[in-house]
Amino acid sequence: MLTLAAAVAGCAGDYDGPALVPVEGTVTYNDKPLEGATISFVPDPSNPSSTPGADLTGPDGGFKAMHRNRYGLAPGKYKVLVSKSSADPKKPIPEALQADKYMAKMAGLIKDEAPSPYADLKKTPLSLEVSERGEKAIQFAIKSTAK
Repeated sequence: MLTLAAAVAGCAGDYDGPALVPVEGTVTYNDKPLEGATISFVPDPSNPSSTPGADLTGPDGGFKAMHRNRYGLAPGKYKVLVSKSSADPKKPIPEALQADKYMAKMAGLIKDEAPSPYADLKKTPLSLEVSERGEKAIQFAIKSTAK
């Protein structure tokens, strides 16, 4: 019994990365949950620990940021990116391009569903400051830029 407890205790200390706090919330697009979007957290250079993170939003637009397969991010400032693209149903993607989404997008076979400023690190208006306790009710409401 003691051997098992020592083995379990030894496994817990194997990860030397920064302490992470929960970062979770929802993303809406034009006031509706945005499902299947990638939300990315890019650390500000001033952060003491660099923990970039990401997640894919669920049916309710919900996300839980992950860093290296661990839930959460280190406290600090982040730029937030939201992107989502999908295939154009009128233009099937040839088999040769199915593995290369970038080339399929360049060929006009995949379109962006979320407005481009939110997916551009230099243009995104979204940012987040993660406190020592984490953030559990973040709401990112993105809007269409078309008028």
